[in-house]
Amino acid sequence: MKTKAAILFSKNNVKIINVELPLPEQNQILVKNLYSSICHTQLGEYSMKRGKDRYLPHCMGHEGVGKVISVGSNVKKIKKKDYIVMSWIKGDGHQTGGTKYFSKKFGKINAGPVNTFSNYSLVSENRVYKIKKINNLKKLTLMGCAIPTAFNAVFESLKVKKNSTMVIAGMGGLGIACLYASIYSGCKKIICLDINNKKLVNIEKLKNVQTICNKNKDLSKLLKKQIKNVDYTIDCTGNLKVVEELLSVTKFLGGKCLIIGNPEPNKKIILDPWQFILGKSILG
Repeated sequence: MKTKAAILFSKNNVKIINVELPLPEQNQILVKNLYSSICHTQLGEYSMKRGKDRYLPHCMGHEGVGKVISVGSNVKKIKKKDYIVMSWIKGDGHQTGGTKYFSKKFGKINAGPVNTFSNYSLVSENRVYKIKKINNLKKLTLMGCAIPTAFNAVFESLKVKKNSTMVIAGMGGLGIACLYASIYSGCKKIICLDINNKKLVNIEKLKNVQTICNKNKDLSKLLKKQIKNVDYTIDCTGNLKVVEELLSVTKFLGGKCLIIGNPEPNKKIILDPWQFILGKSILG
């Protein structure tokens, strides 16, 4: 079948073209895409800030919501007409590698095991999750990336304890999801940082939440003035200078600093080893 798809050909070069989809393989699902999100990881992919891309040209998108059109012979957990969330996070079911679409003008087009920037997609069985209650499908796109990443970070990587203190830098979809995970974990104080004040307006009224806008301001001075010795810090910005500053306000003897944001490849930071000797840890 034919579909329109957004294809990345080179740095900052996406074209919407017609492609031909093969029939689903035995472990694949044909999906009609209803909504797709875009996260900062994909913006980095678009601008080639993640290093050399070996799969050009390829279809983009790794999170979305769709309706199942047909399934391969081995697919068990999903059936035709189901509504699903698509995610880069592996779940139950069979794993397929990428697939190839075809364009008469451009030839073979690569597509990963999940791809959502098209009207229709072929997706691996283990990258989809059935939607049980069809309420707000658009909002459920956040279940494809931001929400599972954030809740895993807070509950599994950091193992946040009740009545602890938290700083989150970068209040996009991932930062907001980390905020709600932190509230759910029982943090007594959560400080949210962003250079865009519009992202802070809707959360500053939440209980136990403090917001700081650091646009055109020295973040290091702001942190030292307003924040001292917090239990946990999370970076959702990918800015390595921010990581260094978050680590500086993470408490000694058990404090943890977590990196989720994607820094540019080959960028380095210099850290004082005494930060770790005195009991801090940094993790991803």
